[in-house]
Amino acid sequence: MQHFPAAKPCRYKRKAARHSRTPRPASNSPTGRKVESMRQALKEWAVVAEALATSRQVFILRKGGIAEGKRGFELRHPRFLLFPSWEHQHKKSVQPDYHSLFDEMQPEDPGKVTIRYWCEAVDVLPAPENPLTLIEANDLHIWTESYIQMRYKYRPDLPLWLITLKTHRLPAAVKIENTRYYQGCRSWVELSDEIAVEDLNPAPAKFHFGTTRDLLLKRLDLRP
Repeated sequence: MQHFPAAKPCRYKRKAARHSRTPRPASNSPTGRKVESMRQALKEWAVVAEALATSRQVFILRKGGIAEGKRGFELRHPRFLLFPSWEHQHKKSVQPDYHSLFDEMQPEDPGKVTIRYWCEAVDVLPAPENPLTLIEANDLHIWTESYIQMRYKYRPDLPLWLITLKTHRLPAAVKIENTRYYQGCRSWVELSDEIAVEDLNPAPAKFHFGTTRDLLLKRLDLRP
């Protein structure tokens, strides 16, 4: 059984409480698949979200945003929506082969966000101690060497987590207002409205998640 880092009270409790509701239980869709509703979302660069959707990359790295303070990142939810973000996203931080994808993911209207995917956390593991291990595995992620080095150097007092994610496509993309509440340097946001998600609806992957995950763990010498 996967053990996740212990959750602690959210710093934004007062703001989130306005939208807090009991999650809706899963039901069956006309296709026979289980359907549930989510409002918890993890912010991730829009270009990385698309790489996750194709299983070109099957993991993210986390230490924690500025707003998360001394406690750093916590995996509060093992299943969550993926909130595409453009904050701190820089073209120079992704490999040249993905510059065109970076350009495609620029928002036409910064006041709107389109939610297309939801994720399941499969592994939560300490990242390799040596950043060169990740740098040399550059065929398994879209980041540049300088970006990997920066992630390791940022907040050396906090552990760096490597989290593998299985990404699913929503039954239909949902466009929401990019309100001030969703902005800022933090990992988690609670959406004002629930979004229906459906099991067994994988994103249109060019790569197989299980195969890519197995290769990643082997190359990085990580054991779940």
